[in-house]
Amino acid sequence: MGVSQVNYAAPNCMDQIGLDTRAFLDMCSTGHFSCSTEKLGAELEVSGITRKGDPNFHAYLKIPNLNPESFQGEFGSNNVEWNSPVLSFANGAPFTELLEAQVAAIEELKNNFVNALCCGVLPSMRREYYGQYDDHLDLDQMQLALNPNKPRYQLLLDIWKKMYGPKKTIKFPGHSSIKVESCMALSIMSSFQIHYSIRPEDAADALDVAAMISAVTNAPFVSSPRFFSKTGSWEDYRPLFWREIFPNRTGAGPGWANSMEEMLGQLKQYDCIFGIETSQNPLEQLEMGETPSLEALTTHMGCLWFDQRLKIHSNSLTIEERTKGSGTPVDNTAKAVFWTGLMRYFLTQDVPRMRHEFGDFSHTEQNTLRTSEKGLNASICWMGKTTSVRDLILDEFLPMAKLGHADLTSEEVDPFLSIVEKIVLTGRTPAQWIRSRANMYERGGLTFQHTDSQLCCDMLANQSHSIVDWE
Repeated sequence: MGVSQVNYAAPNCMDQIGLDTRAFLDMCSTGHFSCSTEKLGAELEVSGITRKGDPNFHAYLKIPNLNPESFQGEFGSNNVEWNSPVLSFANGAPFTELLEAQVAAIEELKNNFVNALCCGVLPSMRREYYGQYDDHLDLDQMQLALNPNKPRYQLLLDIWKKMYGPKKTIKFPGHSSIKVESCMALSIMSSFQIHYSIRPEDAADALDVAAMISAVTNAPFVSSPRFFSKTGSWEDYRPLFWREIFPNRTGAGPGWANSMEEMLGQLKQYDCIFGIETSQNPLEQLEMGETPSLEALTTHMGCLWFDQRLKIHSNSLTIEERTKGSGTPVDNTAKAVFWTGLMRYFLTQDVPRMRHEFGDFSHTEQNTLRTSEKGLNASICWMGKTTSVRDLILDEFLPMAKLGHADLTSEEVDPFLSIVEKIVLTGRTPAQWIRSRANMYERGGLTFQHTDSQLCCDMLANQSHSIVDWE
């Protein structure tokens, strides 16, 4: 047995990815990946904050006290990632289980002295935490916020500098130009990522459907209108961050794919930045009855941060929906119910015809940016027509999501879909609440800094219920 090692200069990494790809396709065709039971999972990224509402850069020190199967460090020393257990649809809807698991995770963090804020982009992350210059973020200062227990992220920083040079200017609409000298800026973001099991033969269709519906399912939950103590013209900065910091490896992905083979072939156009050196031949392992790790392929796929991507597990495949900013546990669950209902519905439809009617794949990215900028007030391209996101959700998407869950009881689904409906009808998105609350504080004489810290405290106090019920 060979030993593998991560090395971004590995000379044979693309050859190894090619071998892994062939082995993976063989495994798909021989029934290796289980698809008998529909499953759901999630990742919840949170920001640790102090009692004053500022970032807690010591949160990572508490991670060794937590369940290692559920919790791990993230990019910044203030970030913690929670991974849900794998939940099954075998005995009904797993959504209440998902909600309860999130609540328990946040409580476990609290018991270990970490106030876990589910916030999209952390409002109180300010320039002074990263550098003293007014117009840019200083790389050396940003380094201090990097999680020291995650050497892979130090490697990612080195690669970022190698790919894009020592300096990169990012212009955020609604703000003055900000020079971000490091992808460390990603540490101010937290997300809620949904994992949904799929059959190998459905993988290409599922990825394309997920790309089509992503923008619409994000619109009710846009959450980050403030950045470095300023209110911008965007409702949610998270998608913009990703596209600006890794412009060639993020966004909607490379395009429509009609098959697994075509989808995997598209990955060849991207350079391997974390190469895997190994003496293992996955095809020979299959012949000997062993299960190859496919480490080169999965590492390469993990360094392509598309809005939706395929995840290869030991014996299953999932679609990972990555565009959603973190929110309260009940609102996160509503996102999962809404999104999975639409996935289940559209995967019973004629997906090739949907691709044709939807039009050019670039509409998926344009739609995501429009809903990120304007939330529920956006108009997007849907099946060849320009339509209001509000009307699309109320008239088409909510009924479709309910149909997608037709095999589940109304008690398991309706309470969560009703949250989506209330948000759309009232316009009470997290971004709308943050902007309104910030304006109130600033009119009352609070400084930008105190406003953002108070916003974090208020969000933490309200986190036990849906945004539609926040004061």
